[in-house]
Amino acid sequence: MLSILFAVLIGVGTLVSVCCSSTCDGSLSSSEYYALEALFTSTKGSEWKWNQRLPQSTRWNFPSSLSTPCSSMWQGLNCSYSGAGCVVTALSLSGYNLQGSIPPNIGNLSSIHLIDCSTNRLTGIIPNLLNQLLNLTKLDLSINKLNGSIPQLPLTLTTLNLNINRLTGSLPAELCQLITLT
Repeated sequence: MLSILFAVLIGVGTLVSVCCSSTCDGSLSSSEYYALEALFTSTKGSEWKWNQRLPQSTRWNFPSSLSTPCSSMWQGLNCSYSGAGCVVTALSLSGYNLQGSIPPNIGNLSSIHLIDCSTNRLTGIIPNLLNQLLNLTKLDLSINKLNGSIPQLPLTLTTLNLNINRLTGSLPAELCQLITLT
């Protein structure tokens, strides 16, 4: 069974929790902004479970200005400054009650290094466009209801956790050759 394979090869991820961190007050590119909006919309963002200890202004809110996600330090979002402005570097939405599918344009978050959407109710397939995320080192989509085969993922990954899903098939051969993958 695939989940057994992942338990042996991958084990428990070592992802850190990221909340409300930003080293910039500039605007996101429109493609990154729309990727966040698509994630919010396709996963029933109005029903997400927010950290009640944080100000309401840190909850995702669309429509908003391009600068709002980073300058308002939205929950589960980490941004930093790049030469062209702000970029999303981490999504940490574990246990936020995301329901639905991961939108393909998540592949537009080109500077992201961590995606943790574990312990939610995500369904559908893992988008092929995740392979475009050449800075992605940690991906945790465990404890969801994702199905289908595992697409080719970036060879920059060092941590991958896909446990407890409905995935079929085996890991792409390229991922099996990564000696740094845990």
